[in-house]
Amino acid sequence: MEPEELADYNERLASPPEFDLADSDRLGLFVVSRLAARHDIRVTLRGSPYGGTTAIVLIPEEHVAEPEPEAPAIAVQKEPAARPMRVVRSD
Repeated sequence: MEPEELADYNERLASPPEFDLADSDRLGLFVVSRLAARHDIRVTLRGSPYGGTTAIVLIPEEHVAEPEPEAPAIAVQKEPAARPMRVVRSD
């Protein structure tokens, strides 16, 4: 993506324009910008050193949940000892 195009997209993400159906090829960008604005999330696009584009998303702490504490481990029974093998021969 060219630097001018990235600058245009980043401006749209920072200040969502009014929806224009004629610009529907950028509908995803419009939706992201509106959702980000609604929830005080910052989204920025930049070129990736590996090629392509990287999206950087900064989410306010109040929108981030702590992971659920792990349930205590339940004692798992060991499998019964393997039965001794008995060889049966027929003559």
